[in-house]
Amino acid sequence: MNSLWLQKAHDLFGDREEVFKYVDSPYDIWSNLVTIFRDAYEYPFNEADIRAVYEYAEWFGKQPRGKTAENDLLTIVAVAFYEYIPEIPGAVKDLQRWFKVSEIIEMREIFSYREGDAGYQQMLSSYPKSQVSKAQRKLTYLGSSVKCNTSVQKRVR
Repeated sequence: MNSLWLQKAHDLFGDREEVFKYVDSPYDIWSNLVTIFRDAYEYPFNEADIRAVYEYAEWFGKQPRGKTAENDLLTIVAVAFYEYIPEIPGAVKDLQRWFKVSEIIEMREIFSYREGDAGYQQMLSSYPKSQVSKAQRKLTYLGSSVKCNTSVQKRVR
């Protein structure tokens, strides 16, 4: 696997030790970044870290697909970052800045993997009920049976 993911991390985070400590794979760097992301939502908020982590996640999702879960950056960002968002109360409250409600709905499988339906419902509750209902009707009308990977790909375009 090439190390463009590592270069992009250096571009976004500089040489911060907490980002690159014990990093041998993209999964390792996301383990560190989830901690940084969680900490960024503690008071006082660290807007620069929040923005950089989301930017890095978006970049991951736009990369060419790999052949296995070990080298498919889209899969890596889904399981090593997006699945953790429901565990971070500040991030859940802040979802509207980063996600359309339709993206949350389409990524239900990812967002409910660790926290179950309760965590997913908590994410939806951060949006106005009318907005959730409208998005659900639209997706139902469109026959939305979108797979998680496709949803993540659409999210980052």
